[in-house]
Amino acid sequence: MSRRSTQSAVTAREREVLSLIEAHLTNGQIADELRLSVRTVESHVSSLMRKLQVSDRRSLARRAERVGLGRPSDHGRWPTEVSSFIGRESERDDLLAAVAEHRMVTVTGPGGVGKTRLARLVVRDLAATRADGGWFVDLVRVTDPDMVDAAVGAAIGVVEPPGGGSLSDAVAAALSGSDGVLLLDNCEHVLGATGACVRRLLTSCPGLQVTVTSRVRLAAPFEWVYEVPGLSVVDGGGDAVRLFLERAAAAGSTTEIDPRQISTLCRALDGMALAVELAAGRYPSLGIDGLLASLDHRLRYLTSGASADHRHRSLADAIAWSYDLLGPPDQTLIGTVSVFATWFDVDAAAAVAEASLTRSDVADTLARLADHHLVVVAPGQPTRYRVLETIRQYADDRLTDTARTEARGRHRAWCQTRLRVLSEESHDDTWCRHLDQAADDVRAAIGWAAEHRIDAAVADLAEPLARLLLLRGQLAEAQRRYEQAARHTPAGHDRVRLLRLAAGAAAARVTGNDTLRLLDEATTTALAIGDRDGAAAARAWMVIYLNMMPGIMAVRPTAEEGARWLADARRYATGSPGVEAAIGVAVASGLPDTDPNSTELAIRAQVLAREAQEPLVESVSLDQLCAVLLARGDLSGAIDVVRRRGEVLEPLPLDASTAYQFNDFLLMAAEIHLAAGDLTEAGRYADRLAGLATYREQSHLAISRRIKVDAMAGDLDRAAEQGEQFLAAWERAGRPIAGTLNVTTYALAMVHALRGDDGARRAWTEVTLALTADPGLLHDCRTGFAPTFDGLVALDRDEPEVALARLSADVDDEEVWGAWIMGLWRPWYAALWVEAAVLAGHRDVAARLRRGVAATRENPIAAAIVRRADACSRGDRGDLATFPGTFAALGCSYQERRSEHLLHQLGASPR
Repeated sequence: MSRRSTQSAVTAREREVLSLIEAHLTNGQIADELRLSVRTVESHVSSLMRKLQVSDRRSLARRAERVGLGRPSDHGRWPTEVSSFIGRESERDDLLAAVAEHRMVTVTGPGGVGKTRLARLVVRDLAATRADGGWFVDLVRVTDPDMVDAAVGAAIGVVEPPGGGSLSDAVAAALSGSDGVLLLDNCEHVLGATGACVRRLLTSCPGLQVTVTSRVRLAAPFEWVYEVPGLSVVDGGGDAVRLFLERAAAAGSTTEIDPRQISTLCRALDGMALAVELAAGRYPSLGIDGLLASLDHRLRYLTSGASADHRHRSLADAIAWSYDLLGPPDQTLIGTVSVFATWFDVDAAAAVAEASLTRSDVADTLARLADHHLVVVAPGQPTRYRVLETIRQYADDRLTDTARTEARGRHRAWCQTRLRVLSEESHDDTWCRHLDQAADDVRAAIGWAAEHRIDAAVADLAEPLARLLLLRGQLAEAQRRYEQAARHTPAGHDRVRLLRLAAGAAAARVTGNDTLRLLDEATTTALAIGDRDGAAAARAWMVIYLNMMPGIMAVRPTAEEGARWLADARRYATGSPGVEAAIGVAVASGLPDTDPNSTELAIRAQVLAREAQEPLVESVSLDQLCAVLLARGDLSGAIDVVRRRGEVLEPLPLDASTAYQFNDFLLMAAEIHLAAGDLTEAGRYADRLAGLATYREQSHLAISRRIKVDAMAGDLDRAAEQGEQFLAAWERAGRPIAGTLNVTTYALAMVHALRGDDGARRAWTEVTLALTADPGLLHDCRTGFAPTFDGLVALDRDEPEVALARLSADVDDEEVWGAWIMGLWRPWYAALWVEAAVLAGHRDVAARLRRGVAATRENPIAAAIVRRADACSRGDRGDLATFPGTFAALGCSYQERRSEHLLHQLGASPR
């Protein structure tokens, strides 16, 4: 594609999206910036990938730059600087040389010396010279060491991988081929976790340069330490004097100041940038004489040496001096708002302030603190504030133990209120942003309560946070918070409940082994309090997950273990109908789908569950019955059961206990309607599946079923476009192995083959192999889908003999088609099995036509393919001419086009 044609093809809105992609914003961040929905952004991204002929976001940014579409943009990658950067020319040169030469540089120095500003400036300049640019990660707000990888992932657009994959591995995989720089700012409070993250990245990502800022070195491999000196001070000048003059002017100074006096002041402060700024902020009210006099008693024991110890002491004195100049109400408020982990607004500050302060008092005080450079201000709706970390620590230290405990208590109450309000709001993209803002403070409150062993406070915050994180799509942390709440809850029914919820969150993120571990712990806990039915139910669910959801387990337990769990469930049970229903489903799930007893047990369990008002047990009993019907080829019966399952689940809220059931129900509903050739209903269920809140961060899972529906319908362009979205999301998740996705990726290989792009077909086949534990599955008929897709491509290319060889399994071979999952593809396979025989002139055409009619009777599209094959075998051009309209009415545009192709081959024209 030429530069001119590319530029004319890309719309103005797409250019805006593209510039933000180059800035490494996530789709959610782009949506916020441009005030679009995430789905609209995803559509723009996939359109750009198609127009620029690339398959992932990184290549998209590079391609845009080559053809002149990109424009430099640091929005979202680097924080907006609210003041100018003064001097430090030699330090900039030295640090730039260090980060250019060494793979890992730690920028050290005491708080307030200017590490962050210097590192940001230098690393951003270096990022402009690298192919993939750079990423900024602010770790100040990360109070939990376990969240360091999540912060890095958020900055580079990597999400939590499904199936229990490690987020740290996903981050390393995403950056493994990067030519870029990563700046981790303010690491000293999470030093161990940061060091582990850096070591992993340096090992896995040879083209990545990592810079961190920290008050102490990381002691990581390849570390080069650069210690930031104080600002230069010479008689009447230097960087410190320049900084003072500019900040004093910004604070309202209009008088001329003697530079020599400023030099004296700045030298006493050892050129500490923050100390100089604090002094400058006081200049309009105190003047230079007043500043020198008020500082003298604190600073006279200091020398002009630049040792780290002296700089620490001079900064502490400068902060103490500035703090002491505040009135008692201002001192109290800055100490109180130091409980916030990140940005807060006036209402939040008023909520944690002492009762004697009104909202107006709080607003006025924050304005004064901002004037004195003790808090940072971000104007907006609402205006937000942040206490600088060095000052936050000092102000917190000045609180009495009682005042601190009371402030922390009010902060916890504020967190609980925020969680309650968020739980009542519509869960849209704005809600996601609000939750993200609140979550850092909730995590900090949980951490403080855990450190001080306030168990009830931990549980009271961790459980509602887990509930909202699940709806945010952050399932791994949701599971961890439920487990945390359980650990801090006294042994009893509440702990059993929380463990069951943690198990549900684990199932929703398809980590089956965690699900079993947590259910096992729930069993033990229930037994300890004498809850035999609770223990029996947990054991029964372990068997249900083992037998009905084996695909979510990395390591599948043995049949002997499952038998032992089932025996436990029976031994613990006391006759409760709901528990007996769960045990009935567990027993049925262990029988072959063709066993008559399986049907009877599933039906009986469903009746018991309904009577006992156990909707989740009823849901899995119907799922078991659905599998039995699919194995028998009874699609209409399976559709009826799916409908009934939907009626059971629809009244329930989406939460940790129901998330996997909703996912499984919608997934199966889409699959079964596709098997039945009802493309409209299959697409509707696929779209509902994509809209599940638990898929917010996993769009490749969300759209995987829709892609299959579009592929079989013949909407090839849409399927290919969504395939680009799928690939980008799968790569962001760290390319996890997930056998349930290989149908989607192989469908995309078929789509590109039908579009005539064999290169893309090969690429998608490679992706399928990467997702498949057993590559041999693509070369025989064990999957149903692989021979169907291959056969369809061969027929499209007028190679019926190739199709006939690929569709080698007999359509009535029970050993091949006896499993429920094969029942999903048998009608489609059978139709192509017949068509290939007719077009290849197979000797058994008549018998295949007869048997094909029986095999496709419940799929109108497949049945029409068989009837069309019959018309071809008879050479009935008039009959054949009716089929374009037949397939158009059925919503299958591919078979509509193929009918016209067959007519053309026979020398006829459609009516």
